[in-house]
Amino acid sequence: MNDSSIPRRYAKALFELVLEGGKYSSREEGREVLDRTGAELALLAEAISDTPELRAWLKAPGAAAGVAGAEHPAERVLLALLSPGSLVERAVRLLAARRRLEHLPAISLAFRALVDEHLGRVRASLTSAVPLSEAEVERLRRALMEATQVEVELSQQTEPSLLAGIVAQVGSRRFDGSVRAQLDALKRHLKE
Repeated sequence: MNDSSIPRRYAKALFELVLEGGKYSSREEGREVLDRTGAELALLAEAISDTPELRAWLKAPGAAAGVAGAEHPAERVLLALLSPGSLVERAVRLLAARRRLEHLPAISLAFRALVDEHLGRVRASLTSAVPLSEAEVERLRRALMEATQVEVELSQQTEPSLLAGIVAQVGSRRFDGSVRAQLDALKRHLKE
């Protein structure tokens, strides 16, 4: 089986289980459950990404092999981060039993993409030369929502080489209002 299809299959199954369990009193409650499940997956993905020893151990040939029915050692580490009884806990147990724990980071990304699509939300990154205040970030988020006509989930980072201004990336669309981009355009124009 194609390695890239494995995370999508598990993410889709988990997503459908969350929706099936959805006797939610409101759309907002359903959204919270989806986001909470996504946050638990992201926490596990981050733990794997931030722990080189765990990541290497999960990817090592034969490292996941063990006694049938025995708990996978990485399973204990990952389960300690979760709420007991959650769907994500059950998913981790299943992944461990099937020796697929190394796919958790990709499953997390695939799950987030399914949730975003379901909720009509897009992820965007905002890069600025200096840190922006919460009010500035919110104002930019609203402007991006108006420009794209969808809900925007914004992440922010700083890049001093921009000199001033901002760069926003929403999917394949890029909005570049940085001084660096303006200087590059001026440079190209002067060379012509």
